[in-house]
Amino acid sequence: MKATGGGIYNGTGEVVEGSVVLSAAWLKKPMLCLIDLKTGVMCDACVFLTVLGVSNIPYMKAFPRKEQQYWMRGLINAIEYYGGLPAFIAPRTANMPKIPEYLSPSNDSAFGMLSKFYNIPVLSVNSKHPSLSPDIDEFGPVSWFLRHLRDKVFYSLEELNDHISLLLSRYMILPFSKSGNSPFNIFCIKDKPLLRPLPEKRFSIIDISTRVVGDNCFIQYDGHYYSVPYKFCKQKVILHISESEIVIYDTNGVWLAAHKRDRKSKYVTDPTHMPPKYKLFGAQVYDGGKYVDWASHIGDNTRFVIEYLLATADYEQQAFKTCMAILQLSVKYGNCRLESACKTAKLLGYINYYSIKKFVLQGPIDSMALSGKTTICNEYLQLRLDTGINF
Repeated sequence: MKATGGGIYNGTGEVVEGSVVLSAAWLKKPMLCLIDLKTGVMCDACVFLTVLGVSNIPYMKAFPRKEQQYWMRGLINAIEYYGGLPAFIAPRTANMPKIPEYLSPSNDSAFGMLSKFYNIPVLSVNSKHPSLSPDIDEFGPVSWFLRHLRDKVFYSLEELNDHISLLLSRYMILPFSKSGNSPFNIFCIKDKPLLRPLPEKRFSIIDISTRVVGDNCFIQYDGHYYSVPYKFCKQKVILHISESEIVIYDTNGVWLAAHKRDRKSKYVTDPTHMPPKYKLFGAQVYDGGKYVDWASHIGDNTRFVIEYLLATADYEQQAFKTCMAILQLSVKYGNCRLESACKTAKLLGYINYYSIKKFVLQGPIDSMALSGKTTICNEYLQLRLDTGINF
C-alpha cells in the first residue's frame, strides 16, 4: 500500500476501505496580498490548506504567521468543515526547509493530543527526506485557488478569508470537464461515507507551551501577560492554550490557574494570585521597594518615574517588567543618561519604557525646548494622596 494524493491505495489502484486521508500543509510561499491600513505597507498572509480523500476537496484559511497555534486552528476547522473524521492525517512537508517540532505527534504535543482525542493516526513525517511527502501545492484544486487569488489585494485577514470562503463554495459545484460531476458530488459518493462522525465535544487546544513565572507573578503569551499564584514565581509551568482560554499547570500536571484570553488588556490578573501587600514570600517575590531603592541610587527623577509606574498600575506587580527594563538602561548607558532621560520624560509626561529609551539614545535635551511644557507632578502627588500609596 502507498499514500498518494488524498487516499491510501493497494496494488490494483483501488482505495482501501476506510482509508480517507486528510493532507495538510502550509502554502509554499506566503501570499503578498494584504495592505496594512495604518502604514500602507504590503504584508504577507500565510495560507493553511488541506485536501481530503479521492475527491481532493480543499479547505483553506489565511493566518498571520506559520505557528503551531494557527496550524492547529486550521486543522480543527478543516475537520469540522468536512463534517467527519478521516482515517489518517498526513502533514505534507516537501515545501519546508526544516520540519517544525509541532508536527511531531508526541503525546505531550497539541498535535498528538488532537490525534488521540479524535483517534486519528498521523502518518509520520520523513524528517531525513521531507521530499518523500508529496507537495500539496501540486494538487489541481490548490492551483485553481491560487489562480483566482493572484493579483488581488485585501485590507485584512478577515476580508481575505471571506473571499476564500466564497471561492470554496464556488469550487464545490464546478463540473469536471470529463465526468460532469462536481467535486461535491464525488465527495458525497467516495469520501463522505468513509468519514467517522464528529464527537459531541470539540477539541479546543491549539498550542502547548512552557514558561517560567516571572518575579511579577505573570507569564507572557502572544504579547499579553497572565497571572499565576505567587507561590510559583520562578518555577516552570505548562500552558494549554485554546482560542478563548489559557489553562496553566505545573510540571506534574496539577492545575494552577485559568484565564480567558483577553486581546485588549495587556495584563490579565486574578487578584488572589498576588502576594499579600508589602509581604515577601521567602526570597522569591519582591515588592516595588526593590525597584524604588535601585532608582534612588540613580537619581530623584528616576525614582519619580519608577514610583509613578508602580502607583498607576492596577497591581504593582504589573509594572515590575517595565521598571526592570528602564533600570537596566543604566547598565548599558550609565546613570547620568538615564537620569537625564527620566527628567525629560517627567517634564513631557511621557513616562513609559519606549519614550525613556528614546530620550536615552537622543541624549540631553535643551532646557529651552522643554519650557512651557506641563508637568504631571501635581497629578502624581494627588494620585498618591488618593490611593494612599507611600513607598
